[in-house]
Amino acid sequence: GWGEGDLVSARQAAVAAAVALPALEPPPRAFSSRFVLERLAATESFSPTTLERYLSCPVRWMVESLLRPQGLEAEDEPRARGRIVHFALEAAFTGLDAPLCEATLEAAVARAAAAVELKESSERLANDADRRIARRARVIADITRYLEAEALAENEFIADELELEFGAKAALPEADLGDGLLLRGRIDRVDRDGDKALIIDYKGRSSQLAWGKWIEQRDIQAALYALAYEKLFESVEVVGAVYQPIGGSDGPAGFALEDQDVPGVKKASSITQAELAELLGQIRLQALEAARAIRAGEIDPQPSSCTRNGICAHPAICRSLR
Repeated sequence: GWGEGDLVSARQAAVAAAVALPALEPPPRAFSSRFVLERLAATESFSPTTLERYLSCPVRWMVESLLRPQGLEAEDEPRARGRIVHFALEAAFTGLDAPLCEATLEAAVARAAAAVELKESSERLANDADRRIARRARVIADITRYLEAEALAENEFIADELELEFGAKAALPEADLGDGLLLRGRIDRVDRDGDKALIIDYKGRSSQLAWGKWIEQRDIQAALYALAYEKLFESVEVVGAVYQPIGGSDGPAGFALEDQDVPGVKKASSITQAELAELLGQIRLQALEAARAIRAGEIDPQPSSCTRNGICAHPAICRSLR
């Protein structure tokens, strides 16, 4: 892996490589710096988030995962909201030894609200005091609605793992998907019913895609978490993996085996064993290609797929739009 000094130096070299050419020249398709290329080639493991970001647009990956300009993330209120939501839901589900129900709902909501207050004091959802109060209240309301829906569902799955880390410095090792692809990361929540597992990845208020669109849209995170979990816990079968919006009116979207009772998952997310094997196989190939291209230093811009609505995420930086 990279040391902190190497990472900083590589970022500096990558910035220089990215801005060195005149604006009218075609955008570079790969890094030319030997230093950057050597460090990228030595990358040992990848997170599903990094691989998905690269597949959406290599330039977006370069900006958000490699360069990470100072202030870019700190000024992004949706990211701050996401960190607060994760922290609060971890608090809400901590200590439950049975599915969330009406009897345990009030205490779970109280834990979540207290966690929002605590985390928001450092994350700050807005600079203006009145806006902070309003946004904090909205986050608590969004989380409360989600917890209420969970409590009313007839659910046999129990929140078993919260913010489960693997790889890097975590207690669990990287998940080896073969052909040199090692995954590291953090799974928001894993619900268990005996030897069956449901992977849950929290998202914002926007609608999420069911599995039928994942390959086309290069939406690979949840599937990679499913593959990783089964590698790490070989006696467990992942029967579902869903994106769970927190806020808005949409329920979870992803996949759930058709012969399994996974509460709240839409019919569009139902999948057969054969379809699941094909889906996971194709997504593994997409992840392998992303890992290969990252190690090769390829940064061919893809503005049309950079974001789900087809808009470039970093028009001030990406030369493909100049």
